[in-house]
Amino acid sequence: MLLIVTAVTAVLAGGVFFAWTCSVTPGLKSLGDKEYFQSFQQLNRAIQNPLFFAVFFGAAVLLPVCTWRSYTSPASPVFVMLAIATVCYLLGVMSVTIFGNVPINNTIDKVNLNASAEELKQLRNSIEPAWNRLNNLRTCASVLTIITLILACINSKTN
Repeated sequence: MLLIVTAVTAVLAGGVFFAWTCSVTPGLKSLGDKEYFQSFQQLNRAIQNPLFFAVFFGAAVLLPVCTWRSYTSPASPVFVMLAIATVCYLLGVMSVTIFGNVPINNTIDKVNLNASAEELKQLRNSIEPAWNRLNNLRTCASVLTIITLILACINSKTN
């Protein structure tokens, strides 16, 4: 049961990043610079809520716990898959978010929406591509996490 809960949290977190890639990012791209920053500020503030944090940090806690609980000597396929999922999530999702996206989000949150059009344009040109690359990276890491978790779930039932 713990493995299923872990998989659900990882899938939900990955779904958030995938949704940003497929819908939010293209929607923001169509906005003018001031509207882009204004919208991004509101989205960043809205996502900082208990439900998202429970899912995002829940997967980060539950993955290592499931990995540790599945350890056998020699290492079982389930352990190996969970270890891969844990590394993918902690490095590719958590680290990228904490050390990449969040600092950019903090910069965006402090943007003066009354700055000149040229200042907003320059700032957006320096921020938007980097943020999008980082989000795509954590989306891919989430997909790898999910795939290995699914394989671990399947293997845990066949052993």
